[in-house]
Amino acid sequence: MDRVLNHGGRMRLLESGKARSRSFLQTVASGALHAILIAGAVYATAGAAPGVLGNVEEASIVFLQPPPPRAPDPSPPVDAVVSEPVPQGFQVVPTVLDIPTSIPPVNLSERFDPRDYTGVGRQDGRHDGVPAIDTIVSTSDTYLSTQVDEPVTAVLIPAPRYPAALRAAAIEGEVLAQYVVDTTGRVEPGSWKVLRASHDGFREAAREAVEAGRFKPARIAGRPVRQLVQQSIRFTIQ
Repeated sequence: MDRVLNHGGRMRLLESGKARSRSFLQTVASGALHAILIAGAVYATAGAAPGVLGNVEEASIVFLQPPPPRAPDPSPPVDAVVSEPVPQGFQVVPTVLDIPTSIPPVNLSERFDPRDYTGVGRQDGRHDGVPAIDTIVSTSDTYLSTQVDEPVTAVLIPAPRYPAALRAAAIEGEVLAQYVVDTTGRVEPGSWKVLRASHDGFREAAREAVEAGRFKPARIAGRPVRQLVQQSIRFTIQ
């Protein structure tokens, strides 16, 4: 119980000894509890820190490089101008319509080559030009003598049989015919055609002689091709 002390007319309240004892015990218990809590928190924090630091040390750091700048699209290439090679063939002498009254300038670097004016091959070509491309040569097409590099030439044509009736009558004549010589140098069957005959009796004899002949086939760029040939077969009495 609290006691009251009267001293000099003043009253003073004194705490009993039992109450003081309970307050001291509570203070000590509270301090111990706080000490335990603080110690546990420090211990837990100290144990977690190495794990966190270890995880950080083991993690690898990757730096992402920014993609390189994209190069601008190149401009489209300029079409190259390639001159067409001069084919094998011949040149044509231009016709002079206006006769000049003065001497034209002379180009000393120019040279005249008669091999460029043979009339064989392709017009506006040159004798040492580029042969025709093989892919455009067809062995199934029929060419004219002006379209080939080497025209058909006769190797052996037997003398035509002279019809007895016409010989007895002393009749001479001529047959103009056309036919196709194939790539083997033979006359193709069915290609014989008479364009003109001075007498019908010469037709069959002319056909027999030509179809029995042997020829060198026409060629383009070295390849044999079919060529249409026109030939005149004359019948004369000697």
